[in-house]
Amino acid sequence: MSLLREFMRIYQYLFHPGVVLAVTLLLLVYREWATDRTHVRSLVVRIGTLLGVELVAVVPLAVYLLVRKPPVTRLTAGSDWRINLVTAVSLLVGGALLWYVWSANSWGATVSTAGVAVSLTAVPYALVAPVWNVSGHVTFTLVPTLLLALSDRRFWPLLSIPTVMVLNRPVLGAHTWLQSLGGLALGTVGVLAAVATSSRA
Repeated sequence: MSLLREFMRIYQYLFHPGVVLAVTLLLLVYREWATDRTHVRSLVVRIGTLLGVELVAVVPLAVYLLVRKPPVTRLTAGSDWRINLVTAVSLLVGGALLWYVWSANSWGATVSTAGVAVSLTAVPYALVAPVWNVSGHVTFTLVPTLLLALSDRRFWPLLSIPTVMVLNRPVLGAHTWLQSLGGLALGTVGVLAAVATSSRA
């Protein structure tokens, strides 16, 4: 059992939602650019824009961390509702900005849909955070991997990341099974709502 816990402890850092979201968005940007068949300079501009959006998105969380200075263990555990709430605000800002920039530049629907999905998921997550500790690790590893899988079936194996995360949270004692499964449901609804909204646009 201690070996499983050690594996899960490492897993939560290797596949932290921030890491999964950043890498998946980069893959989506590349895949959309490759489909457009535009000049390499366009890819560089898009990647630079994505990095800029991500920097802006972390501002609310960075300010909170500088002011409150919570211990690292509380920051990474995913069980402090205040950190979860501020993280949700950061995701909402980042998602909305991503949607706006991609739509304004007509760079394609895939990445802008990702922005909508992140924002649509962040809102209920923020509302629920103070009263119920739904798993953000599960929610925000599912959102980007499901989006990538829906955009290209070759990426379906990536859904193993949130699947293992569902087990990870109760094994580490960070969340109950219900909170973990709640994150799975919340992420799925957010992605499907974003896809439905984008298809009507």
